[in-house]
Amino acid sequence: TPETLETFCLVVKKQENQGLKKIAGKMLKELGSIQDGVGLVSSRNLTTDSKSPLTMFVRHMCEMLDAISDPDTERLPNDLTSANLIPYSIKDDLISTKGLSRYQKASKLLNEIERSLRNLNTPEILETLCVVLKKQENQALKRMAGEMLKELGSIQDGVGLVSSTNLTTDSK
Repeated sequence: TPETLETFCLVVKKQENQGLKKIAGKMLKELGSIQDGVGLVSSRNLTTDSKSPLTMFVRHMCEMLDAISDPDTERLPNDLTSANLIPYSIKDDLISTKGLSRYQKASKLLNEIERSLRNLNTPEILETLCVVLKKQENQALKRMAGEMLKELGSIQDGVGLVSSTNLTTDSK
């Protein structure tokens, strides 16, 4: 799919081989991708609202991919499944498929979350993802989760997450 090719190109652009970077850049141009100042986001299927949960997620996707590829994120598929962010079939596939690199597994996880956001694009999905990421040992994931929560306008309530737009000043 174009989204898979775009994700592949984003990954290739992060590699050190200058020839591959150049080819990936050309492919992204042909796909209609745009630079948004932080990362690459597709001009297809994204709202023009920079506060869109999907836009925020895609903006951090490459960095998340690198962070999730680290060995200290082994429990992440279980946590994502428990939070209903990925189906059991994806988690089982990641566990049982031999020969997949950590990077390929991370890509599968993020592609599934992106698919959910493309279908629903609700802040609740991104907030739930951020709660899961903040529980991981990886500091980069914790930082990204905090950045996305800040962009969403969410606040930590000590137990879970509460969107600041849903709070009332009435204590009764």
